[in-house]
Amino acid sequence: MDHPASEKIQPVRTVWVTRLAEPYPPQYSWACDSQEIEHKWAAILQGRKLADVRDPRRATTFLLDEGKFLAAGGTVKEDESVVFRDDSTSEVVGVVIRKLIDNPGILEWLDRRVKIACHERRNTRRDDPGYGVAIGYTSGPRKARTLTWGGKYRKVTDAGVLQSTSENSSACAHVWNEARRRLPQEVVDDFENLRVPCMDFNSDLHEKAGPYTVHDGEKRIQKTGVYGPPQALLGDNYARFVGWFCHKETNAGKYVVSLTTHRSVAAAKDEGGHFYIAAYGIQIRSSADTLLAFNSQNLHGTTLQNMSPVWGKVAKGRFQQRGWALLVPNTFPGLWERGAGAKAPKPKMGPKAEGGPKKLSKKRPADKASGETGAKRSRRLLRKRTAMMKAS
Repeated sequence: MDHPASEKIQPVRTVWVTRLAEPYPPQYSWACDSQEIEHKWAAILQGRKLADVRDPRRATTFLLDEGKFLAAGGTVKEDESVVFRDDSTSEVVGVVIRKLIDNPGILEWLDRRVKIACHERRNTRRDDPGYGVAIGYTSGPRKARTLTWGGKYRKVTDAGVLQSTSENSSACAHVWNEARRRLPQEVVDDFENLRVPCMDFNSDLHEKAGPYTVHDGEKRIQKTGVYGPPQALLGDNYARFVGWFCHKETNAGKYVVSLTTHRSVAAAKDEGGHFYIAAYGIQIRSSADTLLAFNSQNLHGTTLQNMSPVWGKVAKGRFQQRGWALLVPNTFPGLWERGAGAKAPKPKMGPKAEGGPKKLSKKRPADKASGETGAKRSRRLLRKRTAMMKAS
């Protein structure tokens, strides 16, 4: 396998942090780095119709106080690399590695894959600002769970489907190989000890390692290494709500790994788009070519950006921030163990080759035990979660 020169790997300092009694920023809030950003987003967030009526995110914006971060976990500047560990358990809370790729040509190719994916596929995070798509494996519709290659393409030729899927698989492999040589071993093991397939489009045998191709400008570089995790989320100007879903969207493992491939503005606080781990009061200034790893079971999120609010489409303003997130959904190990993905078919020719779930009826079936319809169940859950928000 290919291994970069060891002299490129610089030591990273360790910072010990204490879990906060109350998360900062608080739960059920949209975090803002400046009053300017808050003014741009506040009214729209309160009045916007949600795609998922069960989602209780009628939350208010929250103006951050950087002094609170400094008094808690701290702020990681745009040129700092840090490993955060819990001072009572010693487990890794978060990892920040700057200049992971350290090659402008390869980083531009990884960023181009994000732009192409957002152009080719539909948004999967409709209630969050920005645009996000999933690539790699999917567990399919809830009524027919099975591991297969997912994602619907929009007006893409046969050759384009195969090229995109192959390049995305190679890009994911390269990001993971660069990440695993810099991350603490416990984070790497959290991914690689799971019994799930890799994102192995270039292999027909569901192998854990093999060849892949990296693009550096006009050059094509053949490499050999382990394949990446089975699924990746690619985002453009994406911001995450700190709330109910952060508790429920647990993954098969503890950690999520992300790479920022592009940021068009300075890492200044008042530009927004910065990552934070609310459970420990940690803020991480965003910059291009930055690797993050964090425990997804802790409250975390991204501050709103200094831009006009955008949902469901790629923004074209001065603020541009894109990146990758590698993860393993919690349904994958069980499906793989039961053999529901033992053959996991790869894409065939045709724009609809990667399939994805068929459109289901909007009418939810009644619960057989209680006779409660899906619509009534959704309203009941919404009332319950709204009451929990008020109580907190």
